[in-house]
Amino acid sequence: MSLTPFSTGRWIRDGGRITFREWSASRIYHASALAAVVTGWAGMTDEEKDAAATLYTVRQCVVVINAKQEVRTASWRNSDMTPYMDPEGVTMPTIHIPDGTGGAVPTGKYVLQEMPWEDTGQGGKSVIHATWEAKFDPVLVKNEP
Repeated sequence: MSLTPFSTGRWIRDGGRITFREWSASRIYHASALAAVVTGWAGMTDEEKDAAATLYTVRQCVVVINAKQEVRTASWRNSDMTPYMDPEGVTMPTIHIPDGTGGAVPTGKYVLQEMPWEDTGQGGKSVIHATWEAKFDPVLVKNEP
């Protein structure tokens, strides 16, 4: 296989995961969501609201996408790295399915988490990895009794 130069359009999905974060609902931080599902919320005391909040958990879906490129080492230069170094966010490039085209990533707002690479020294090959993460809107879930 001949090595290609680095390109923002040549990312290949290399794996990923879907996970859920969970935390206890709070009458302070989740008041509007609790008010929508708890009957009589507006007329409750703070203690009653605290008790009602314990019946709910907040769940948030997190999607992580891993991608990689195998490129000629000489083509992966500091000018290619710079656009990925913005701490305020980097627009996720199109990521392709191995041996395919688009459709490799669920729709969402992704943030670059890390971008390690290995300069293998074997035939001038570098392997660049990228990990992108999207956090979706948290949802209030009623705990099972």
